[in-house]
Amino acid sequence: MPQTGKVVFLHKNFDTLCREMNIYRDMYEGHDLKMVTGIDSDTLLFDPWPHAFLGTMTPGEQHRFFDAYRERNNTFYITPRTEKEIAEWKYQRYLQDYLPTIRAVDESVGQLLDYLEENGLDENTIIIYSSDQGFYLGEHGWFDKRFMYEESFEMPLLMQYKGYIPDSTNIRALTQNIDFAPTLLDFCGIGIPDDMQGESFKELAETGSTPEQWRESLYYHYYEFPGFHSVRAHYGVKTERYKLIYFYKEKIWELFDLQNDPHEIDNIYGSRGTAKITRELKKELERLRTLYDVPEEQQ
Repeated sequence: MPQTGKVVFLHKNFDTLCREMNIYRDMYEGHDLKMVTGIDSDTLLFDPWPHAFLGTMTPGEQHRFFDAYRERNNTFYITPRTEKEIAEWKYQRYLQDYLPTIRAVDESVGQLLDYLEENGLDENTIIIYSSDQGFYLGEHGWFDKRFMYEESFEMPLLMQYKGYIPDSTNIRALTQNIDFAPTLLDFCGIGIPDDMQGESFKELAETGSTPEQWRESLYYHYYEFPGFHSVRAHYGVKTERYKLIYFYKEKIWELFDLQNDPHEIDNIYGSRGTAKITRELKKELERLRTLYDVPEEQQ
C-alpha cells in the first residue's frame, strides 16, 4: 500500500486552521507505523529520517526488527479492508507500539528504584520522573503534541524523597516546568536566583497542601509555525476551570469551560454569558505575558 498523501484534517474547534496530526492521514507509514512495501518486505514505506531510525541499527538488529513486524505486516496485505478499517488498523498499530514503550519505561524505572534500595541510596536521593509534554493517543483524532489542549498541555510529574515527601501525596495546585529548577535548589538548600521565573513547590510536595499565595493561572506559548505538523502559533492562559487560547497570526480565540467540557470539544468564545470571564482571562493573559517578559514581536 503506498504512503497516503498529506491532506487537511479539520479540528471541530476552528475549521479555518489546518494541521497534520491525523493518525490515519498524516502519520508516516514507514517511520511512524513500521509498515513495509509488501508481503515479506524488508523495506519500509515512507521514512523521512532513515539515518535516525534504521540507520542506527546493525544489520542483525534490522533483521530482528523486520521479523518482529513481519506477521502483522503480511496480514495487513492479505486482508481486504475498507477505508474505515484501515484507519482503525493504523490506530491499533500506533497504540500497540506506544503502550509497550511506556511499559518498558516503567520497568526500567522500577529497576533503578530497586538498585537504589538494594544499595542503601534510596533514603538520600530525590527521584523525579517527568517529560516535556503529554501526547495525543487519538484524542481529537490526533497523535503528537504541541497544542494547548489538555492531553498535550499536561505533563507527568512523579517524585519520591523518603522522609520528606509523604507517600500518596497528590498535588492539585498549578505547577509547570519552570518550577523544576527552583524546587530542586530549594530541596538542596541552595538560594534561588531572583531572575528565575518559576516557583519552588517544595512546600506543596512536603505538605500536600497549597500555600495561600500560590499561582492561580498558567501561561503557554507555542511558536513553531511553519513547522512540523503545521500547528499554528498560539498562546493562552489556563485557570482551574477555564482556558483561553489565542491563535495570534489568524486572530482566532478559543474559550473552554474545563468543568463542563473537560475534553475541550465546544469553543464557547463569544457565547452568551461568557463576556465577563473572557475579559478577566484576557487581563490575566496580559499580566502573565508582562510577568514573563514575552517579546512584543511574538504577537
